[in-house]
Amino acid sequence: DFNTEVDDFFNMEFEEEEWQESLNKNPMMPWYEQVDACVATFPKLGNGPSDDDSVTGRLNGLKWLATYGEMLPAGVERILVMDATDLPELPLTNDDSNLPHGVDVEAFWEGKG
Repeated sequence: DFNTEVDDFFNMEFEEEEWQESLNKNPMMPWYEQVDACVATFPKLGNGPSDDDSVTGRLNGLKWLATYGEMLPAGVERILVMDATDLPELPLTNDDSNLPHGVDVEAFWEGKG
């Protein structure tokens, strides 16, 4: 019966997701044992969080990569996607006023995060 096969397929898929999510403590990273890259974005002005369109608010992707990047397996590439015109806004040092609190961006740029 076709409906039973479809139901079985989706039930199996959900069971696998639950199993894979239990592999890692962070729910944001359930399948990194199976992927080649982790991509974060630095959105253009006007495309950031609705409640905070500041540079700091738009740096959530970099904050995530710099904070959780050390937990990713060594083979996973850490990719930050942004428009080249926004490069002057990108924090390169930990004393940058736009850097979200608690982020060690210098370690990230050195490849430690």
